[in-house]
Amino acid sequence: MTDERASLLRALLGVPAFLVAARLGGAFAGMLALMLLTQTAGAAVAGQVAALISATMLLALAGTLNIEAGAVRFMVQALDQGRPGEARGFIRFSRRFVLALSLTLTATLWALSGHQNPALTLALFSAPLIAWSRLGAGLSMGFSRVLAGAIPRTFLRQAFLLAGTALLVMLNGTPTAAGVMAVYFGANLLVVAAQYLLLRPSEKALTAPPEQNAAPAWVRHGLTLGLNVLYLEYAIHLTIFIAAFVLAPADLARLDVALKIAAFLKFTSIAVNQAFMPRFSAAMGMGDRGALTRWLALSGVIKLITTLTGLAALAIAAPALLRLFGPEFAMLTPLLIFLALEPLIATAFGPAANIITLSTRPSTLLPVLAVTLLVLASGTWLGGLHYGLWGIATAFLAAALIWATSLAHIAKTRFGTDTTLLASLRYALARPLKESPT
Repeated sequence: MTDERASLLRALLGVPAFLVAARLGGAFAGMLALMLLTQTAGAAVAGQVAALISATMLLALAGTLNIEAGAVRFMVQALDQGRPGEARGFIRFSRRFVLALSLTLTATLWALSGHQNPALTLALFSAPLIAWSRLGAGLSMGFSRVLAGAIPRTFLRQAFLLAGTALLVMLNGTPTAAGVMAVYFGANLLVVAAQYLLLRPSEKALTAPPEQNAAPAWVRHGLTLGLNVLYLEYAIHLTIFIAAFVLAPADLARLDVALKIAAFLKFTSIAVNQAFMPRFSAAMGMGDRGALTRWLALSGVIKLITTLTGLAALAIAAPALLRLFGPEFAMLTPLLIFLALEPLIATAFGPAANIITLSTRPSTLLPVLAVTLLVLASGTWLGGLHYGLWGIATAFLAAALIWATSLAHIAKTRFGTDTTLLASLRYALARPLKESPT
C-alpha cells in the first residue's frame, strides 16, 4: 500500500503536474496582461483584442487540420518499432502541409480584408506562427519530449504578452489594439523559435531517409480528432469569436474576463485526471473492474473537494477580483459564479471522455462532439443576440451539460463503467478508499 501511495504521489507531482503548473502560470500571466489592458485602454479595446486573438487561434487550427495529433500515434509507434524513416517522413510531410495550408489561408483572408486594419493584419500574420507552434507541440509528443513543446505554448507566450503589454503602457500610457497584436505576433515568434531549439537535437538524431507513404492516413487521423480540439481546447475561443458578431466590444471583454476566470477552477480537475489516467488505462487493460471503480471513486472525491473549495473561494473573492479589471467589470459577479459551475458539471459526471478515449472505440465521441459544438455555436449566436451575456453563458453551460451527461451515459451503457460522482460517493461510503481492490 505504501508503494501504491508513493506511485500516486509521484504521478500527482510529476510531469502532468508540471504541465498543469505551466498552464496555470501562463493563464495567470495572460490574466494579468488582460487586467493591465482593461485598466489602461478600457473594455472596448480589450474586447477587440479578445476577438482578434480568438479568431487567430481558430484560423491556426484550420491551418494544421489537426495533423499534429498524429505525432503521438504514428511517430511514437514508428520510433518504438524501429522505423525512424517513417517518423522523419511524418515530420517532413506535416511541416510542408502546415506551411502551405496556413500561409494560403492567411494570404487569402488578408487579401479579402483590404489591408486597412493594422490590428487585423497582425492577427492574421500570427496565425501561421500559431499553427507552427501547434505542430511543434505535436512533434514534441512524438519524441516523448512533452515539456519541450508545451511549455513555450502554455507559459512563454503569455509571459511575453504580459511583459510586452507592460512595456506598451510604460512607453505610451494607453495601448492600442494594433500595439497589443504586435506584441502577440512577437510572442508567437518566440514560441516557434524556442520549440525549434528544444527539438532540434532529437530531430538531428533521425538520419534515415524519410518515408511518407502513410501521409493520407496522417491527414485523416487529424481530421477525425479535429472536433475534439475545437471543443475541448478552444471552446472559449469559439465562444468569443461567435459572440463578437452579436456583442459590443466592451461586453465582449466582460465575457472574456468571466470565462477565463471561471476556467481557473478547471486546472485542479485537469491535474487529477492526468495523474489518474495511467491507472485508468492499466485497470482497463487488465480488465480489473474493481481497480477501475476504486480509482474513479478516489479521483471523484478529490475533484469534488477541490472544486467546491474553489467555488467557495471564488464566490468570496469575485467582487474584489473583478474590480481589479476596472469599474466596467464590477457587476459581473453573478455571471462569473454562474459560468464557474462548468467545472462542477464535469466533476458531477466524471472523466467519461477519458474512459471512452482509452477504449477501443474512441470514435464514439464524434457524434456527441458534433451536437455539443452545434449547441455552443448556435446558442452563443442566438443567446447573445436576444439575451446578451446571460444568453451566451447559458449556452456555454448547456453545451457542457450535454457533453458531460452524454459521455457518462455512453460510458455506463456501452462500456459498463459508471463515472458519475454519485457512483463514486456510493463506493466511498460503502468501502474505505484506502483499501486495495480485490
